[in-house]
Amino acid sequence: MIRWALLLLFITPSASLQAQEIIQYSQTKETILIGEHLALFTDDSRQITIRDLTDPTKSFLFKSSEERIPNLGSSSAAEWCKFTLLNTSGQNLYLEFRKALLDTLEFYYPDKQGHYQTIQTGSDLPRNTRPIEDNFFIFKIPHSDVPQTFYIRAVSIGNISFPIFLGDAQSMFSKHRDEEFIYGLYIGLILTLALYNLFIFFVARDRNYLFYINYLLINLILYDMSAIGFGGEYIWRDSLLPFSYYTIMDILVALAVLINLIFLSYFLDLQKTLPRVFVINRWMYLTSVAIAIVNLIGLSNHLPFTQIFIIISSLYILSILIISYFQKVRRARFLLIGWSVYVGGIIVYELYLLGILPYNSITLNAIPIGISLEALFFSFALADRIREFRLEKQQAEVEKFQIIEQQKQELERLVYERTLEISAQNEEMQSQNEELSTLQDQLSLQNESLENQNNELIAAWKTIDEQNEALRKYTDDLEAEVKKKASDLVVFNQELIKHNNQLQQFSFITAHNLRSPVARIMGLINLLHLPSVTDEERGHILYQIQKTGFDLDQVIKDLSIILDIKKGISENYEAVYVLPKVEKVKSLLQNEIDRNLIQLSIHIHPDEKVRGLAAYVESIFYNLMSNAIKYRNSDLLSVIKIHAMRDGEFVRITVSDNGLGIDLKNQEGKVFGMYQRFHFHTEGRGLGLHLVKTQVESMGGKISLESVLRKGTTFTILLPAYH
Repeated sequence: MIRWALLLLFITPSASLQAQEIIQYSQTKETILIGEHLALFTDDSRQITIRDLTDPTKSFLFKSSEERIPNLGSSSAAEWCKFTLLNTSGQNLYLEFRKALLDTLEFYYPDKQGHYQTIQTGSDLPRNTRPIEDNFFIFKIPHSDVPQTFYIRAVSIGNISFPIFLGDAQSMFSKHRDEEFIYGLYIGLILTLALYNLFIFFVARDRNYLFYINYLLINLILYDMSAIGFGGEYIWRDSLLPFSYYTIMDILVALAVLINLIFLSYFLDLQKTLPRVFVINRWMYLTSVAIAIVNLIGLSNHLPFTQIFIIISSLYILSILIISYFQKVRRARFLLIGWSVYVGGIIVYELYLLGILPYNSITLNAIPIGISLEALFFSFALADRIREFRLEKQQAEVEKFQIIEQQKQELERLVYERTLEISAQNEEMQSQNEELSTLQDQLSLQNESLENQNNELIAAWKTIDEQNEALRKYTDDLEAEVKKKASDLVVFNQELIKHNNQLQQFSFITAHNLRSPVARIMGLINLLHLPSVTDEERGHILYQIQKTGFDLDQVIKDLSIILDIKKGISENYEAVYVLPKVEKVKSLLQNEIDRNLIQLSIHIHPDEKVRGLAAYVESIFYNLMSNAIKYRNSDLLSVIKIHAMRDGEFVRITVSDNGLGIDLKNQEGKVFGMYQRFHFHTEGRGLGLHLVKTQVESMGGKISLESVLRKGTTFTILLPAYH
């Protein structure tokens, strides 16, 4: 939660002046820390430039570092460092300045003429100033066969340290992957606890869980801002500007203290257990809001309002928990342990920020460790609170049962007394009832007659109702049957129309594509019978007959493939994972992709799958990708993008390129026909798109395209998703 809480000391590491050691990087395939090879200089005036420092007479200003990661604490000066590198690995290197929060950072490097160029970036500048997009600051160092000296200038109102790593692209990527895995575990733990407590909130409807969830999320955002930097890389980016990160963090710190105090007030029931503390809490609420407003409107002017308030509030919360614990408030014990661990982590981290403790994995991650343990103990406290309420509920039920038993006994006594009174009254009423019995006998005869008549009338109405119900049910069944027959007839008619259209198209294709080669063969045979044909011409005619026969055989094979696809074999459909098929086609076309410098972009989730045939899916991607390569625009860098995502009951697949495109205005209706070609500078039979459409429809899917001439084509395919 806390970024800097103890800004009371300023420590500048010192080192004896000595000749700077040259860093040699060879084929190590790993990242190295270069802190012990740095030379440091503190510019209190912030006026010294790179030209001043590259003057050989000013080399005495720098002092050698003796730490793997020099930690200068909080400083208002401009901190410089330099190092000399001899790169013998034969490849480019990368320098990583491993801090997520730094106001400004300037990297000076020599060009080919020996003049120093600069890259200026930092947390106060837009992210597009970073040469490489990352949550930390990364600079590329070109290969050089001679030693080169580099300079770094850092300015920040927070902690300034120099965690600088050197490595090639592969080793730097491996290091980032391991670091992001650890950060992911921490973020996953906090989000898991937040989701777990959100579930408990929906079940228990206890607002304490809601306060605690907000407290966890604010802590997560604060630590991400100060140490990880994922939020700035992927979420808010430059949206916090013109506010500085420190202003936003101070506001979030004030809100975190406010939410934590509200949580403790309700959780510990301070209004009953510690009423005086409850009154003080209200003043702390107002102070938290005031601190947030002061930072929001910019009146803090970098004064340590927030830092002082953090120290006071941390000690105040700790005192509340200690008092509650000694007041025998059972639920305070887990909170006291968790808060103590958290405050300990803050102290370790602040001592690191001030330069008292060294830079290492423990000091750097002291706050997330404290937050994680605090979150666990707070979750234990919330769970213990539920257990405490359950015990109180059971005790209340026992007391309630005892009260009910007492009331039951009293009620039985009252009932007994009342029963005696009623018995006396009943004896008096019995004599009156005997007088009325004679009159009732007379009336009963009349009632019996009326009852018989009513029974007959009821039976008649019942018969009528049964007949009406049977008639209504018969009508409903008949109407449902008619609707079903009509629906089946519509579906059958649609299928019949579709099959007739396919049959008509196939008949046209068969007649068109078979008639031409047959006619050519017959014409060539007639030429053979002419007496004027020479032997040389006869050989040429036989070659043409053979070639035409091969063409006819290819047409018959193409038609056979189309017929096999149209037969439908849905009983053999299976789950087909999309990404492996794309990767397989990519490997088949890899030579074409490399030779034509194709940029391939694939965005498909590994679990995305469709219902169909693996061979069809592979054939679809092969035809579309090979067409995109074949009909590329030679004037542009070719880009092929393949995306797949779930869309209801289907998986939507798009394959787009920036190639030659198709003139849909003049070619509409012909794109998916057999033997249709739209560009003739390369070989092809014009069968690929027809096969794609036939295979997609055979699996119950749909295909469409959008294309602009000379700008590219996008195919959109909907295939049934596999459940």
